Amino acid sequence: MTRRQVIIHELITWIEQNITYPMKIEDVAQRVGYSRWPQC
Repeated sequence: MTRRQVIIHELITWIEQNITYPMKIEDVAQRVGYSRWPQC
């Protein structure tokens, strides 16, 4: 798997494990090391 695929796989696993908890886009972005806001 490529690094990108590993990150996506780990993110999906994390979301599935935490799906019953409130989740904000900021939480997801922080989990993968990205900002919610695109860099212009």
